[in-house]
Amino acid sequence: MPTLKVFPVDAGFYSGWSSTVGNSQGWRTLDDPGAADDDSTYLILPKIGVVPLGQASFPFGSVSNILPTQIAVTCSAKIETGASPELRIGFAHKSTGAVGVDASTQVLVAGYASFTRTFTTNPLTGNAWQVGDMRVLELYVATVVPVLGTARVTLLNATITYTLPTNYGIETDQQDTRVTQTA
Repeated sequence: MPTLKVFPVDAGFYSGWSSTVGNSQGWRTLDDPGAADDDSTYLILPKIGVVPLGQASFPFGSVSNILPTQIAVTCSAKIETGASPELRIGFAHKSTGAVGVDASTQVLVAGYASFTRTFTTNPLTGNAWQVGDMRVLELYVATVVPVLGTARVTLLNATITYTLPTNYGIETDQQDTRVTQTA
């Protein structure tokens, strides 16, 4: 099956970073096309319970007309301050702010660590992925309550494994029996 790698393209519903390094736009600190660039660009997520809250979300472009079979979200982060902060990654809804993450957390260490969470269903609905899901979701990362420190995040992206819908790009006239569709 084909895959598509997507990166943050703008600030999203949540903008709970406390500061950025390397670029004033938070999403540009995470959009490295290759591997994480470590300390060149990053954002700092504070512990939840302080202002701003430790949540960040980023739209990833206008991915549409594909049917995801799974989405693997990758993050690279480390401790900024404190002891063993934890992160969760997943998706946020662009307009409502509803959040869907997997049940696990990532405990951060002193050096950068990359981790990936794979979603075979839409975590906001619990249902199989639908064609329209990509238009309303954003990549999401957050510190976990009660977190003991702040996190430095340098990379956030997703790899979408997908198929094209069976009727992609085909419009049929119900009167024309010469046109058939196959899966």
